[in-house]
Amino acid sequence: MKKFNFVILLCIVLLSTSCNKKVLYSHFEEFDQLKWQKNDKVRFEIPIYEQATNQNVFLSIRHTAHFYLNGVTFKMTKTLPSGNVEQKSIFIPIKDDKNSYMGDGNGDVYDVTVLVDSAITFTEIGEYKFDVEYQADEELIVQVYQVGVIIKSSDAE
Repeated sequence: MKKFNFVILLCIVLLSTSCNKKVLYSHFEEFDQLKWQKNDKVRFEIPIYEQATNQNVFLSIRHTAHFYLNGVTFKMTKTLPSGNVEQKSIFIPIKDDKNSYMGDGNGDVYDVTVLVDSAITFTEIGEYKFDVEYQADEELIVQVYQVGVIIKSSDAE
């Protein structure tokens, strides 16, 4: 009986750790009073300890049901451990053509996640920095809970 329990426990541990390996990084930064100032860059520092292949990078915004923009354009700056810098512009749609919120909703909270990079390889060992800032005319956007970066294996899709 002890051997049977050990085997079941071992299977559970192996299954749970193998599932977690598909997500390399997932972190969200919260905004005070649901407000994001235009000049406030959000930095995500991601340590890479070994080469990671076939990784998808996502940008996610979590907002309230009172968010007023139809979409938000972001600038994402990726700084590699070597110091090389890559930038890209990302548009995240918030509302569809019928003015309904897109993404996953739960009560008063909506998550919209978009693919930024597909099946990339992190070849450099060290800390990658992802700086995210919104690109809009407004000096302040409100009703934003969080912004996040998620990196997971493209095999997990």
